Amino acid sequence: MTGDDKALAMKVAKAWSLWEIRCCTLLPDETFVKNATDDESCWTMARHEAHYMVHDCFLTPNQILANCDKIANIPTVIIHGRYDIVCPFDNAWLLHEKLPKSELIISESAGHASIEPQTKHHLVATTQRMLLI
Repeated sequence: MTGDDKALAMKVAKAWSLWEIRCCTLLPDETFVKNATDDESCWTMARHEAHYMVHDCFLTPNQILANCDKIANIPTVIIHGRYDIVCPFDNAWLLHEKLPKSELIISESAGHASIEPQTKHHLVATTQRMLLI
């Protein structure tokens, strides 16, 4: 995606984006795929993700978990799709274990995408609850 052949770079970006977007939802959602994979969206997502991957997401191994003590007293809600294959569940569980004031909510009928109904419900309900704090 960084070479001189723009057409080839776009072909790679499109393939990357289609693969990832199709992995995001538990059930196939062609409307979601269509809306998230126009040329501009594919180009932006693939290039950003590739940039982060090339730079190890600008993190050292286990940097987030190793530094959880710095935010351990902040109430935290972790919402994670049970069938998320983009970010596996063990990541959410390990974070939850390191943050004693965290609450882990599992979207039982969801994958990775925040647009899935149960995950969207949990995100909205949690945000509304936080507004009352």
